[in-house]
This record gives sequence, structure tokens and C-alpha cells, in this order.
Amino acid sequence: MSIASRWHPKELRRNWPGIALAVVIALAASYLSASYGGPQLLYALFFGMTFHFLSKEPACRPGIEFCSKTLLRIGVALLGARITLDQVLELGP
Repeated sequence: MSIASRWHPKELRRNWPGIALAVVIALAASYLSASYGGPQLLYALFFGMTFHFLSKEPACRPGIEFCSKTLLRIGVALLGARITLDQVLELGP
């Protein structure tokens, strides 16, 4: 399945419960990190382990797979690009 077809309204409706779960976990991890300190990634991992049982749920599975494959790969690529850009800017002209 191509990336463009994943954004089709029918596919988004099918993926919505898993995507919503990923968004809630990301927001909760961000809130805890900002409020109490600590690494946001660690909080997200804890929440992910806590709600892992939902990955077996048929309604959530397609959205979780979409987030864990497509969105995570895009995020890692953007993170890598940012780190590379920072290193290049540190070098200066």
C-alpha cells in the first residue's frame, strides 16, 4: 500500500483509533516531561508498555501499525536531519 493511499478518508477512519492512542500517549509524555522533568522518550516508552495490550485489539491494530512504521520512520528521518543540520551549523562557514 502506498503512502498516498494511507491518507485516503476510508483508511484514516480505519486507522483512527490507533492513531488517537498514539497521539494521547505523545501528549501525556510531553505533559509529564514539561511538568515534572525527565526525558519525554522515557515517559512515552512507559506509556507504550502500559498500553501494549491494545495492540492486540482489532480496532486499534491498523492505526498502531501505521504509527509504528510510517510515522515513526518519518520522525526518525526528521530527527536525523535536524541533528545533521545542527552539526553543520556548528562548523560554520
